[in-house]
Amino acid sequence: MNLQTSDIEGKTFEEKIEEWADKVVDYCNKTALVIDKTFYVFQKSVLPIKEINREILILGINPGGDFNFTSQYNNLDGKWQSDGKFNEKEMTRKGLLSGNPYYTNYQEWNISKLSKLEAVKSILDTENYYFMNYIYFNTPNIIDFNKLDKNGEIKRQCIEFTNQFIKLINPKRILVLGTQNGIDQLSNVKSKKVVLGSRQRLVIQAEYLDYPMVAIPHPSYFSIRIPEELNAMNETLQKLFNGEQVEERTLNVKNFFVKLSTKINAIELIDIFRKDSFGVEITKDERKTIRYNIKDKNNDVFELVITATGAGYVAIRRVSRERKENDPIVEMLSKIGFRESKSWLGEKHFKDYSAENEIGLAKKIKEDITHFINKLK
Repeated sequence: MNLQTSDIEGKTFEEKIEEWADKVVDYCNKTALVIDKTFYVFQKSVLPIKEINREILILGINPGGDFNFTSQYNNLDGKWQSDGKFNEKEMTRKGLLSGNPYYTNYQEWNISKLSKLEAVKSILDTENYYFMNYIYFNTPNIIDFNKLDKNGEIKRQCIEFTNQFIKLINPKRILVLGTQNGIDQLSNVKSKKVVLGSRQRLVIQAEYLDYPMVAIPHPSYFSIRIPEELNAMNETLQKLFNGEQVEERTLNVKNFFVKLSTKINAIELIDIFRKDSFGVEITKDERKTIRYNIKDKNNDVFELVITATGAGYVAIRRVSRERKENDPIVEMLSKIGFRESKSWLGEKHFKDYSAENEIGLAKKIKEDITHFINKLK
């Protein structure tokens, strides 16, 4: 599955990318039929193909979710069987290079949280970047993928294809989303060192295929970062992107997570939501739990639960009809930090929010709920 030098010599940049894409989509189609998992090589479209030394290549680990290839080629969500993206049960070259059809604007994705880092926002705003996964098949997380890919052959081949693409596009630098599972899944990373630490590795500097590489935590976890951490990350990235030397340092950060047992008054928290029902129907009001019914523009009904029992969480599920495979609501909620579970389209625990008290926590939860309600309109 390797591109030989003789295969691409004398060809235009567009021809090289198309030949690479043909090999990748052929492999992915055959593999997806066997493991029955959807695949997304690119999140952001690379069409039209232009030979531009783009500022940055953003690498995600693999598409999150638990969706079947059957639903992808059967076009259950109406996104794929258009503009020649699929030919019956096979994704086409155009489908692969067009990227994820849900990715139309980065402001609607978790990647938008990178805008909290001015060093990255300035690049995102110019569209001068590539955004792809280095493992192409979707699973809820990388642990689940590794269980699926027991001998590591699928991961090895995906990474090999990604390496080929990197050499073809010749990016100025590579930004990996994930300082734990992200960069650690890649072999042959050289000169890796943590240049900014806290409770977690915040910025890792390295080299990959002779290109400068930087890894930061996945933006879906930016909501638990405090301003001191984000400011330090931005300052460090600015220096690295400018080619400056960066000294290794560790932040001394307090109040990293909300300590529910000592800081959050469950009764007061729920009382805040009891007084503000978001303009929707409250269906059940208990001492530490409050439930709402929310209707979308098609009159589908969703149940929203905010509970301070246990560790505390916010959760959403359908109630008007059966949950369907490849539900677009799961994708919508994942972009604001919710995670799909057996019982819920999305749930988010209180500890995933950065707040000092119940008022601050309620404000963060309200922002998520308001975003969800507006998306349903």
